[in-house]
Amino acid sequence: MSKTRGRVTPQRRVRFKLKRWMFATGSVSVLALSGAAIPLSSASAQMDPVGQLGKFQDHIVAPSNNPMNGDTNPYGMAIVPLTMGNLVKGNLLVAEFNNASNTSGAGTSIVQVNPTTGVVTQFASAATINDVGLTGPVDIAINPKNDFVWVAAFGAATNGSQSGYVVINSAGSLVVDENNQTVASNPTLMGNMNPFAGVWGAAVGVDYHTKTTSFYWSNIAGTSSMAGPGEIWRTNPSGPNLYQNSTFTPIVVGLPASAQALTGPKGMVYDERTGTLFFTDSQNNAVYAVKNAATAMGPVSPKLVYQGGPLSTPQDIALDPRTGHLYVVNGASGPGTANALVELTQSGQILGVRDLAPNEAPGGLFGVAISPKTFGGLPVIYYDNANDSNVHVLMK
Repeated sequence: MSKTRGRVTPQRRVRFKLKRWMFATGSVSVLALSGAAIPLSSASAQMDPVGQLGKFQDHIVAPSNNPMNGDTNPYGMAIVPLTMGNLVKGNLLVAEFNNASNTSGAGTSIVQVNPTTGVVTQFASAATINDVGLTGPVDIAINPKNDFVWVAAFGAATNGSQSGYVVINSAGSLVVDENNQTVASNPTLMGNMNPFAGVWGAAVGVDYHTKTTSFYWSNIAGTSSMAGPGEIWRTNPSGPNLYQNSTFTPIVVGLPASAQALTGPKGMVYDERTGTLFFTDSQNNAVYAVKNAATAMGPVSPKLVYQGGPLSTPQDIALDPRTGHLYVVNGASGPGTANALVELTQSGQILGVRDLAPNEAPGGLFGVAISPKTFGGLPVIYYDNANDSNVHVLMK
């Protein structure tokens, strides 16, 4: 349990009631940057698919709302790697950002979705783990070694000052809640008292050479650089005291970001084959890469993979382990295609663009994940849509 957050108590909060705060602000220069599931029902027909994305059928897997407390507005998602405790291999975990009243950032739960049966169950909530740290969950990453679920939480404060990450084991019990207060005396921070500042994305990766497991998160209200509040951090968890024995390293700082607009570095995915961490930048409509992310010892300059249309306030990003291709979901209107899924190579070649919600308002898409299994020789791609509060699957 958090040393500072204590037990869950009802509280009244006033928050913006928009489903998305994702609004592209145009291209802004960045300092120091170098250039198989059984579907349940069919979704609406798609328009103008490009590339192999045109071969996929879009089906609704299940509603994403939490059946226990009514939390809604699905954000980040992840595929369960192992069957352990209450988790089942191949199921999806989805973060619910809003509460039952649709108050943005007031959600407090993670649901588990069985993509074969469409059954949705609550995996964990702030009430069940007895910790308010699980407020405003925005992204999920699951340790492939032990099914520990790492949840990036924006927190109850609109400026991101109560951010952190919550680690939950496969039985749905709290392992640790790390925030600026609980890790304040960690010696590796070297005086940086704000490693969690508007936490907005998450990823887990296992280094191919060292076999070390690292957890990554992004900030959109960071204070490490005057150049900008966008940051990427890494921790290498270590015991017996995770607060004191783990290492914390800022690997990218000075990115443009805004906690008010909720834009900046967001989705992240780690390629274990190359040791590269890829992340989206919703403020610059870009995708960047950090090589040797597991061993970088301080702030480095990420490599620009791609910038501009068809990216449009890009949110989450997933990687096909068979091809290395990247899949990005757009979060809003802009120079690209709203509500689109964009496929591109790691060298920045656009392979396909598909509007997943052509008749819906921009800002519905947030999470995307790729199954380790294929169907008909093509990947199985899951995404969530806040406009219809459903989890979808794209498959041949």
